[in-house]
Amino acid sequence: MLKKQKLRLVNSSGDEVETFTSGSEPHVIRGLKSGTYYLEELEAPNGYIRNTSRVTVTVKDTDDVVSYNISNKKTKVTIS
Repeated sequence: MLKKQKLRLVNSSGDEVETFTSGSEPHVIRGLKSGTYYLEELEAPNGYIRNTSRVTVTVKDTDDVVSYNISNKKTKVTIS
């Protein structure tokens, strides 16, 4: 898990549900209604490239805990 990723969860209408910055512990969002949401990375940590793909998050009417991850590639620098 990368620290200092700025992430946003939006609902299927595109409305922001929550914005947060990742840390050493998983971020927990409670009280979501059933439906489809999207997790987006707004800013990548230093040394990484921002992931522009949206992660689809499906919330069902259960007490199940679900986890989602966003992967980043390291920045490559070539000096010639």
